[in-house]
Amino acid sequence: PATMLDRLEFQLDIGQGFSSDIARPEARTLCDSALAITREILGANRSSNAVGPVVERAAPNQCIIELTDTRYQEDVFDSIPTQLLDRLQQQGRRNVKIDYDAATERAPNHRVAVVKISNLGRQRFGKTLLRGNFRTRASVIMGELGFSEGGLLSSDQIAAGAARLRATGLFEAVKIDFLDADAGNRSVNAIVRVEERYEKRIRGDAEGGYSFLNGGLFAKLTGFAGNLGGLGISSQGVLQFRFTCLDVSTDCVALAQAEGSIKVPRWLWRRILPIEFDSDFSAFYRSLPTPRFGELTTKGASVTASRSNLRTRTDSHAARIITYGLRYDFRSRDRQENALRPAGAGADNAQLPVTTNTGAIVARVEVEQRVDRRGVLAPLGPEAGFRFEASAALAHPWLLGQATFVKLSGSLQRYQSIGKNLIVRTDLRYDHGIPLGGAALLPDVERFFSGGDTTVRGYAEDSLATEVITSTVPPFSNVEQLHVRPAGGNIRGLTSVDAQLRIFGALASAVFVDAGVVTNRWRDVDRDKVRIGVGMALLRVVTGFGSLAIEYAVPLSPRLGDDPRGRWHIGFAMRF
Repeated sequence: PATMLDRLEFQLDIGQGFSSDIARPEARTLCDSALAITREILGANRSSNAVGPVVERAAPNQCIIELTDTRYQEDVFDSIPTQLLDRLQQQGRRNVKIDYDAATERAPNHRVAVVKISNLGRQRFGKTLLRGNFRTRASVIMGELGFSEGGLLSSDQIAAGAARLRATGLFEAVKIDFLDADAGNRSVNAIVRVEERYEKRIRGDAEGGYSFLNGGLFAKLTGFAGNLGGLGISSQGVLQFRFTCLDVSTDCVALAQAEGSIKVPRWLWRRILPIEFDSDFSAFYRSLPTPRFGELTTKGASVTASRSNLRTRTDSHAARIITYGLRYDFRSRDRQENALRPAGAGADNAQLPVTTNTGAIVARVEVEQRVDRRGVLAPLGPEAGFRFEASAALAHPWLLGQATFVKLSGSLQRYQSIGKNLIVRTDLRYDHGIPLGGAALLPDVERFFSGGDTTVRGYAEDSLATEVITSTVPPFSNVEQLHVRPAGGNIRGLTSVDAQLRIFGALASAVFVDAGVVTNRWRDVDRDKVRIGVGMALLRVVTGFGSLAIEYAVPLSPRLGDDPRGRWHIGFAMRF
């Protein structure tokens, strides 16, 4: 017959020896916590038929509960003292001791479990000493720790303070020690040791290479200043040049990008505002060749306010960051458009300059849980987990733009490990633009494009939806030439499945299928509108900061302008 548990008795030592009597208010409060935890555990296991329907206190002044029709299961009842220990430590009782005995037999096949709880004194924070913060101000560290002298020294407060300090990004390592914490002292002093991340005030990087997207050779200079003034403010500047020919002269060098940004952390806003958020102020200039617009020059600025909630990794769940916020974007885009002119003055001007200004407010939320096999966040080299992002943007002339429209976007990326060496990645993305103010289409520069290295491989950049332009070939009036150029659309849907097999060390290979559709209306979509590409990564070098890949993909639904033999794609394997 099954062994039954008839009684669960809690004996508390609050200075007068162990007793189940709860006449004193402090003992009654502790007993209520113990009983609440017990009911939670038993209620969670009731569906297993191990726990009976009735759990009652035996007497009003006794911390004893009688159990009805309850079978004794070690995995169920042994978790009671463990969870009770965690709950009491959260209340500042860091030295609490719990002894558990379920061997006492009340009758054949009937047992009584006894939980003895001692060292119930509460500890409080004393002085906090800081070590290693050679640049970061003490006020920043103390503000993020949240340790206040005289406050309860709870396990949750310690863990949350350490997590907030690590989340600042200012330190390589954080360690918190307590002096004489086990001596039963009511006030415990803490030593917080940190290792600074930004030991140098300014860091500079230089890089160069060849970009298939940006039109050839380039050189890039980056300057970064972290933890300005010891307050956690950071600033970054970027200059990028591209070379239009191999001759080293000023005529062959063009400024491709200039960008500057400054980030003000949440703890500074907390000092002057009732709410806290991270903020980012940026401005940029870009001049790059594009398949649709030719040379496109963009000048813009953004102001971002966001908040992040960090969940640290535990034995039961992986780490996760939820970020949400608002952003204001201003963009001014200049390009040359072909002009149709009648004969006469100005007929030789084949192109006209066109400028489009857009001002928009964007609301965004992101859930980042791309992790490694240990459950640690690893967004650049994930092995499991997912990332979800959704945003809504409103553009209006009141926001310094020219057109009125709404953009809705959502994306999901999921990683699944199969065995030790196989990782399957699934990508989904949907973008929907809604023109307002009587317009049928989004402005040309705001439409969605697809095709190329980062969307649907096997197709040229932005070539998933195209339009064909015919023109005569001078001086022949009866000979026409065709120009295929990207058209874009109000709606875009993308998906991809990628199976990556680790071969040896950092070397891997993969097979993938990409699919996408770009349209202005869903009722115009049929099977031929969905463009599919399949391919193989001949080589991937998998690192902790991304994957360098050499891939070849073939379009399964080629059209005019597509190469049916396929295309090479070389670069970092970052999707969407």
